Amino acid sequence: MVTHSQIIIFDPSLDVGFNDWTDQHVAQGFSWRPGSVAFGTLDEGGPHLVRLIVGAHDSNVAGARVIDVPFHVPPDGRIEVASIPSGQQLHVPPGTYQLRFEAFFAASDDALPVIALRFRPNDEPVFAVVVADSDLNPGPELLLTAQPALG
Repeated sequence: MVTHSQIIIFDPSLDVGFNDWTDQHVAQGFSWRPGSVAFGTLDEGGPHLVRLIVGAHDSNVAGARVIDVPFHVPPDGRIEVASIPSGQQLHVPPGTYQLRFEAFFAASDDALPVIALRFRPNDEPVFAVVVADSDLNPGPELLLTAQPALG
């Protein structure tokens, strides 16, 4: 269940997994710090179909919003995928990844919006807004730091 227009992927050993958002984070569609990334969703809230894919990225970019960020999975392989107020812990092989967030609008009125989280092993991951929908305006430089959310 997505709430507050965001989905968060983080290392569950962090004291605070969620990030604060500035106006610049909202404009670029994500808020990132080591061990935690929050992505802005296309829909404000409600049920979503979330797919976790580990391996190669599909060469076709089809999402309405596509964002790449570095993500390091800790040695125990645990990550959490969450939205406010709940999440689910999952296992991904430890290592450094290019994490691609792909958001799709619901295909029909009775379908769910889809989010794909693609973890591709990569020793030199980059930050990029690959596809920006009309709600994003990332500007010439991305903001690559965030603070943990307070209470």
